[in-house]
Amino acid sequence: MTTAFKRKPATAAQRGQHGWNPVPTWVDKTRFEIEVERLGMEDAPERMLVESKRLREFAKSIRNRHYVPEWLLEAWGITVIADREEMAG
Repeated sequence: MTTAFKRKPATAAQRGQHGWNPVPTWVDKTRFEIEVERLGMEDAPERMLVESKRLREFAKSIRNRHYVPEWLLEAWGITVIADREEMAG
């Protein structure tokens, strides 16, 4: 004999994937943010970030691989090569 179980419809609180977070918990900061903190400039005004030579050199070295704020790249006149083919050629 088969017994059919009736399922109750899910409430709004029960829908979705429980415990799913769109941003992984291990993602705290970008490499750029970590470097800004290492240089002690996390609370510095934007003008000081633009004037920092160390930060500029760091951004220049990681610009094609890691996130660097676009407004800083523009202020420094640094261009990003987005396509791997362009980097090789």
